[in-house]
Amino acid sequence: MQRERSEEIEVLLDRTATVEETMRAHEAVEAIRTAADGYLATTPYSYRRVGARHQREEDFQ
Repeated sequence: MQRERSEEIEVLLDRTATVEETMRAHEAVEAIRTAADGYLATTPYSYRRVGARHQREEDFQ
């Protein structure tokens, strides 16, 4: 997770010209991450990764 964060920061720094742009981009990434975490918290076992595609857990029962 720490490595992902440092890579994320490097990408943001490479693609933005000002500190303000970097902060806005970082806030956007955090908002997306928060929304995804919230969704996954409400449906933690509905989907599982199987091979290269996702299938519903109920399909295996």
